[in-house]
Amino acid sequence: MLPRNIVLAVAATILLAVLSEAFAEHRGSSVELSDTDDDWSKEVTVVAIAPDGTWGVAIESNVNRAITNAIDDCKRKHQRKIGCGSELTIVAGGWSLGKRCGNRVIFVAAKSLAQAEQAATNREAELRRLYAPDMPPCVRVMSVDPRGNIVAPDVADLLRILTDRKGTPSRQQ
Repeated sequence: MLPRNIVLAVAATILLAVLSEAFAEHRGSSVELSDTDDDWSKEVTVVAIAPDGTWGVAIESNVNRAITNAIDDCKRKHQRKIGCGSELTIVAGGWSLGKRCGNRVIFVAAKSLAQAEQAATNREAELRRLYAPDMPPCVRVMSVDPRGNIVAPDVADLLRILTDRKGTPSRQQ
């Protein structure tokens, strides 16, 4: 018979794993890593997100280095000392998307652009159905392709582009 403390430690580990998975699903975080040989040879894209929607991105061959660099990138943009990395998306050789819906944010990662867009749409529908039926329309604030290229700029750049197009002077950085 196993000692009681070993049984409790194993039970706690299993419970922690189950709760971690449930929390990640609830928060909308996503991790898209599989154990196929092809996926492990691809670089990992990590998006670190702060509660206010500020985000940072990094692409590396090492997932730990990618997480660290994504959090550092987020911290450079974030106005507070803490918060970056409260949510992460991680994908090997895939797409990352971020949307802002008023004061709510949705970040997802998936192998293909279509899968990422579907995941974001599903999360938006879930938010509207369960938590925020009057949530404003969602606007994409970032996309990262499988090579780590940021396809859509962050919100500040989008606003600057829109302001410039209307002929209104924009402030310089």
